[in-house]
Amino acid sequence: HTVLQICNRLDGIPLAIELAASRVNVLNPEHIVSKLDDRFRLLTGGSRTALERHKTLQATIDWSYDLLSEKEKKVFHQLSVFVNGFDYEAYEHVCRTESAEQEELTDLLTSLVEKSLVITRTVESGAYRYQLLETIRHYAKEKLLESGESDSTREAHYQYYNKLSEQAYRENTRKFEYWIDRLELEHENIVAALEWVRDDIEKRLQLAGVLGWFWLEHDRRRLALEYLKDSENCPAEASLTKARALTYHAFYLFFSGDTEGLSKVDSSLELWDNLENSEDKVKSLYHYVYVLCFKQDFKTAREVAMKMEEIALELNDKYLLLQSRTALLCVYVFQMKVDLAEPLAAQNIKDAVALNDNMMKPQILHFYADCALMRKDF
Repeated sequence: HTVLQICNRLDGIPLAIELAASRVNVLNPEHIVSKLDDRFRLLTGGSRTALERHKTLQATIDWSYDLLSEKEKKVFHQLSVFVNGFDYEAYEHVCRTESAEQEELTDLLTSLVEKSLVITRTVESGAYRYQLLETIRHYAKEKLLESGESDSTREAHYQYYNKLSEQAYRENTRKFEYWIDRLELEHENIVAALEWVRDDIEKRLQLAGVLGWFWLEHDRRRLALEYLKDSENCPAEASLTKARALTYHAFYLFFSGDTEGLSKVDSSLELWDNLENSEDKVKSLYHYVYVLCFKQDFKTAREVAMKMEEIALELNDKYLLLQSRTALLCVYVFQMKVDLAEPLAAQNIKDAVALNDNMMKPQILHFYADCALMRKDF
């Protein structure tokens, strides 16, 4: 009878019932009913136009929140910055405080899960992800704003996803599928981080500049152009950030048919010329080769491909070497030099398989198919 009374009191709202049910280890059903009654009395002075259902839900969340310890409340507030879930590593980074050691953080998250304020799910890899239901997240977000810690928490959130995206950018040739899946899973958090720094051009371009390759793979052109805009206005002292952002901004503009992209291509190349040889430089020059080929400047395109190879050999990096030879393959295909392109494509496919480089492999296969088309081998 008491359980039925609780369900009726909560208007059958699943979330509200779940929150109430999470208390049965501490409070008996009769006690829960009395707590609900007390809470509802507090609502009688509220807006008369509010839906009863919404007032009931608000009351239930208020009640659950009031039963949290101060440390639990602090973590609960901080979790509201995550969008579409988070893993333990992200939680640990964003919610760590001087007073909260790792073991305590685990206990605090466990407690919030047990109280049904945080839900868990398992992704394809078998890893756990945690999430606040959207109603709960908005409630926690309001509490975070009231606490005065919203800015510092969102900054920690940005720093974590900036670091994650930087790592993905550096490892995208070696662990292509892993990073494609990981960034897709975290994409809503990454966009939230970009929104936080939208008006800070250097921070925005720092993150957007290392996401260009990912957005290209997933055809998020509009999103890329939105967050890479103003790339030429990045402070000169942030030369690497500016070079990365300009490269992808130019590439997206050019392939959107915007002639402004050509001037940005030239500007980005000038920046890379003044930076030391690096993996970054080779990856950016690869896109430059494409643009030069579309412009039919094959002489410069070939020179750039050879420069890429030179840097790859200097760095003793087989993945970059394959990328440089795929750039040269691109030049041969655009020139329709099938006799030079086809054997190089065949060798590049073997190298891609040996390296398990699934970033380059589809592009090499594309060029290999072009060779067959040129020979009319349909």
